[in-house]
Amino acid sequence: MSTDTDGVIATVAQALWGQPLRVERMAQARGEGARGVITVDADQARVLHLPPEHATAPGGALALASHAAAHARFGGGPQSRAGLKPVQQALCGVLEDARVEWLALQELPGLRAVWWPYHAGPAARRGSGFEDLLARLSACLLDPAHVDPHPWIARVKALFFAADGHTLALCSADEVRRLASVLGHDIGQMRLPFNARTYAVHAAYRDDNSHLWLPDDSLPPSDAVLALAAAPPGAGEAPEGDASAVVQVSEPEPVGAAPAAVYAEWDHRIRRYRADWCSVYTDPPPPPRAKRLDTTGLQGPARRLATRLAGVRGRPERGGARAPTGEQLHHGALVDARLDQRAGRPPDPRIYHRPHRPGPPLAVLLL
Repeated sequence: MSTDTDGVIATVAQALWGQPLRVERMAQARGEGARGVITVDADQARVLHLPPEHATAPGGALALASHAAAHARFGGGPQSRAGLKPVQQALCGVLEDARVEWLALQELPGLRAVWWPYHAGPAARRGSGFEDLLARLSACLLDPAHVDPHPWIARVKALFFAADGHTLALCSADEVRRLASVLGHDIGQMRLPFNARTYAVHAAYRDDNSHLWLPDDSLPPSDAVLALAAAPPGAGEAPEGDASAVVQVSEPEPVGAAPAAVYAEWDHRIRRYRADWCSVYTDPPPPPRAKRLDTTGLQGPARRLATRLAGVRGRPERGGARAPTGEQLHHGALVDARLDQRAGRPPDPRIYHRPHRPGPPLAVLLL
């Protein structure tokens, strides 16, 4: 998108509710499906960082600007992630997006026509996975007249709106957080998988909602490089002569590969087929990462010996015995049981897998 369009986004955002917004380009491309990132600068002004490859038509610029302005006008402050699982954080983002947009629609009803094309028609999702349900939920919360047959979405709509079906029931970001916590348990009961690293908000005009959360040092660093900065001299170098320093080589985070094929699969718990549920991956798995060895305080031969001993691994997990109960099925036992049934023999009830991992091959004590 051109610099002129970036200026249009900033101008429109400030014209709506008088909230200043600066638009900047990220330093690196983030790939297809990347969303913008909203931050707050030192002057408490909001900055919308867009991927360099993000191309937007004039209508898309209006959608970007109005959504970012709605967050600035009606959104709450950042919250702690503590106590919320990734599924609940994703739900919190979708609900907060819907809440600020609903409040914006009470003042500017025409914005629904600006946002709706990103939720309906070719952009609509129809699957039953968690990310599909989030996209379908976003459409229903943007337009209450939109009907979705999924019972979970109907439950969320009943909690998001008051009894009349049109009045917002969530008056603050704290209420959004409480509802997201409850709905996250529903998703857990439905056993829907979720990959937080590959998740992206469905509607292209919305940001990634990272501005809803306080910084958390326990999380891995984001791969979104918002600006390039020169590293100070000597940054990342260990002090000379410090033999006890632990050297750790940074490794790139694995990127989730797309499955080679996706099939429907029977879910015996709900007695129905789940569309696009079973994914087939043909890429070889990445090699396991070596565990970091802390050799602080060791010098000379002791340090070298500890390093070599760290490379001695125990034997891998064996196939394991068969058991009548367990959490994982024993594949060989299932085949044998099916053969027994075909032959008219009573099958062995021990069809579960009981794993067994031998202990380490040796134990060493350095004195």
